[in-house]
Amino acid sequence: MSFKTMTMSGNALAFALLWSAMSLTISAHAQLKADFTPGKTSDCESLITTFTDKSTGNPISWQWDFGNGFTSNEQRPSAAYTSPGIYKYCLP
Repeated sequence: MSFKTMTMSGNALAFALLWSAMSLTISAHAQLKADFTPGKTSDCESLITTFTDKSTGNPISWQWDFGNGFTSNEQRPSAAYTSPGIYKYCLP
């Protein structure tokens, strides 16, 4: 085993200690990417569909907007569409 010694001035030592403390508090987090798929996208009558969350980056909360006036904060919500039309739903 090899040991080396280093001599530092007061300012250099303070800077080295501060840098060490700052480096210990830096942490990286995975970038979140929202992704999902609906169970069904069309039906002749009313449509109830379940959305499957396929997001990456380990999200801890969800805010769905179903485009039908309803929202949810569940990870795997269901939504009802009772009127014919085209709906834009999202997981921002």
